[in-house]
Amino acid sequence: MNIDPEWYNLIKCGTNFYWNFNALEKCALEKSLFFRELCRAKNNITPNLWELRKQKKHVELINTLFSEIYRLTTMRHFEFTYFLKGSRIYNSTYEACLYSALCLFLYYSKRRKRKSLSQFTYDNSLNYYNKEGSLYYCPPNKYSDYFYIETAAFRKERHRKLSSRPVYDKFPQWSIMPCDLEYEWHLYHILSQTPPSPAVDTWRLEHNMTIEDFDIIRDTLKRTGNLYNDIQKILNIEKKDDYNEQLQNAYKKFESKLKKIKYENYLKLQEIFLSYISEKPEYLGTLLYRYEKRNRPYIIISEVNRMLNCKSQTEREDTLYKSIILNNIYFPKLYNDLFNLPPYMNLELCIKEFPNLRFLLDFSFCLLLEDLICSGFWGEDEWEAIFFDILNEMCEKVFYNQNEIDFSSTPESQENFIALLSAPIQALLFP
Repeated sequence: MNIDPEWYNLIKCGTNFYWNFNALEKCALEKSLFFRELCRAKNNITPNLWELRKQKKHVELINTLFSEIYRLTTMRHFEFTYFLKGSRIYNSTYEACLYSALCLFLYYSKRRKRKSLSQFTYDNSLNYYNKEGSLYYCPPNKYSDYFYIETAAFRKERHRKLSSRPVYDKFPQWSIMPCDLEYEWHLYHILSQTPPSPAVDTWRLEHNMTIEDFDIIRDTLKRTGNLYNDIQKILNIEKKDDYNEQLQNAYKKFESKLKKIKYENYLKLQEIFLSYISEKPEYLGTLLYRYEKRNRPYIIISEVNRMLNCKSQTEREDTLYKSIILNNIYFPKLYNDLFNLPPYMNLELCIKEFPNLRFLLDFSFCLLLEDLICSGFWGEDEWEAIFFDILNEMCEKVFYNQNEIDFSSTPESQENFIALLSAPIQALLFP
């Protein structure tokens, strides 16, 4: 195959990420015309980007680059018509996609410094293996049996959590934990210790938590983590004669588990996690993105409250119906814009095409950012802090101010909570 070297060199930037390059290369070759245009567009705006770089206008630089990618992507694909500049959902779509693409660059880039699981345990364990004078201290070149036992337990717990997610990204064992992910997993590590160590009690007291609240949070985290296990299992097995019966049984188990989760306890869990995230403002952008992507707490809480304010059964059913369609949208501003689309715009078509739009934008943006870094736009010790700063500035605009969340509940909230989480599962299993 005759491949233009400049265009293909851009695609090869994808080897600098922890993702399936062969699959992405195949996609790029199938869409070679688009990626050739992308390469030409990058060349056209590069002088402007260099000028912005000299002026240290990093936010404007990133927006100039992404807006060109967004313009080209939406103009060259008819199926993305609803997302064109000037449409009702353009602003929230653009901001959500830019935010997501920056987060993914930071998540998958091989340029970032990362720790192994062993190093994570050594640096974060509440047994303080790295602190001379502590009961469990051991030098880094002579790990103790206690250390190995704790590391193995954490590896098993981490694998269990990640295996229950729709996508399990596997990184090399020596390069797993970048700084923001390390902070995120530190809390999971604390809450998963059984039985809690004296050091965990110290952490609990430092965060003004009673023993009762701490136990409630641990129990609720476990229940929410196991909630969808039977559903995911049934969706991955071979369909046989008794498949319908298995579906019914899986749903009954899901329903039984859901009813055991008290909404007021769910709210306490979200308060603790969001408070913990806010304690590290330098990583707020990526921490909040990942937490909302996995759990969607803000949208769930908002929709429970929206249902409380429904004035009729029809309005309530419409809210549940839209919540099913929007189940995979975790950007609150975009969710609300899509929820409020007028009838003449096809909501289901928007939702169908949104992942395809994001995929092209994410892939293209990561390639061009990597190309810029390779060209010397930012120093090795400079670009990461710049990207985090941009995300942190965008955080409230794309997601929310945590002080805005209404953590109150009423007796009816429990019923709405169950209905809201049940609706997409019912639609999935029994369409």
